[in-house]
Amino acid sequence: MQQDNDVEIIGHSKGTIQQGNDFRRANSSMEQESEQVFKLLPGKVNPEIPQLQTFTYMAELQFNKPISTKGIKMEHSKEFNIPICLGQWIKRTRELNPELIVFPYRSEGGGNPITNEEQLPEDDIDAINQYFHNPRVENNGILKGMVRFSVTIPWMKLKEARSPYFQWLTNNRIYLRHTSFVATIKPSRRD
Repeated sequence: MQQDNDVEIIGHSKGTIQQGNDFRRANSSMEQESEQVFKLLPGKVNPEIPQLQTFTYMAELQFNKPISTKGIKMEHSKEFNIPICLGQWIKRTRELNPELIVFPYRSEGGGNPITNEEQLPEDDIDAINQYFHNPRVENNGILKGMVRFSVTIPWMKLKEARSPYFQWLTNNRIYLRHTSFVATIKPSRRD
């Protein structure tokens, strides 16, 4: 095996290639490059992962009047269509906060979380009762039931009197009263 100490090709910053075995030329090129001053870049900073705070509420949802498919109270009707009433509440809440998730009221009851009013089962009262727990029309004609849902805004923002959402609730005589809540912080799904 023969050892070859010859330098064949040397590259340098000027972009030309030197050929041959002249170590002096290669050495002078290296000295010129070593005299160049390079600006140091700042150290790499890991970006912060945005965090999303979610609030999960258990609340009593009351409908004082039946709601139409257009989301408007029906003054002269006394018959509540639970899928329509609950679906309109989900739709309006989702418009306020697209991160809405409606959970089955009892976690041990099975069922999947829903994020859209169209996911609400229409013809299966047992499935609907998982999301609108213990629905009942009381003697005073008010439909009441319990819901468990998660949004990314606090209760005070959800019930802000000047918001279009709160105005819709009030105008249609729909009342939402939380009985408990849990706040959690998770890495954001966005970005």
